[in-house]
Amino acid sequence: MDLAAALDKYASARVTVSTMASLVMAPRRLVDEVERTLAEILMNVEKHAGPDAKVWILLDQELDDEVILWVRDNGHGMSAAQLQEATDKGRLGIRDSIVGRMDDLGDPRS
Repeated sequence: MDLAAALDKYASARVTVSTMASLVMAPRRLVDEVERTLAEILMNVEKHAGPDAKVWILLDQELDDEVILWVRDNGHGMSAAQLQEATDKGRLGIRDSIVGRMDDLGDPRS
């Protein structure tokens, strides 16, 4: 599937989607996981950065078997200490639903 085309549907007045390549072909499993992760990220932006926050998504592919997804927003963010404190308190959204999802994905060709 074309991951770039799949991510285009997230574009809006608040969300800018850019790709460095015209087609980013990837297995369906990878596309599905990236979309679920992006949905979680956008939900976190809405929840923590507010309804007026802007989001920039950049998709790149340097190697045939690798995709790179950058997501930035103009919210105030969290320090490393705040992130650790949230994890210590059992608030594991970032670790489990975003980073964990990508770590669990592993090699999508397997």
